[in-house]
Amino acid sequence: MSKTFLYNQNSLIDFVVKIILQKEIIRKFEEITGLDFVEEKMNGNLCFATNNSEMQDDFKLTFLPIDLLNYFNGTIQRNSSFRLTKNEIPYPADKDDFLEKVNIGKNRNYLD
Repeated sequence: MSKTFLYNQNSLIDFVVKIILQKEIIRKFEEITGLDFVEEKMNGNLCFATNNSEMQDDFKLTFLPIDLLNYFNGTIQRNSSFRLTKNEIPYPADKDDFLEKVNIGKNRNYLD
């Protein structure tokens, strides 16, 4: 049975794209989490250390656009009455809070 979510895939992606275009919001996420934002996953050995999706959260140094998508999805799943608006960005408390919600958001099947 599929779960009901407040946002469909396209509206959540549109919201995240708007966030990515606002560099001050990205800088705030970087400041709070201590992670650097990278716009795309890179290949190579160096990137293994920063963009490996299997890496334990304690060792992560960066976050990707998909992490933002998963973060907002996780935020929505944790608080069903929450509404995303461009005027009220739900910033994480810290890196652990961010990564916890990213992991919750990863569990969403976008094909539902």
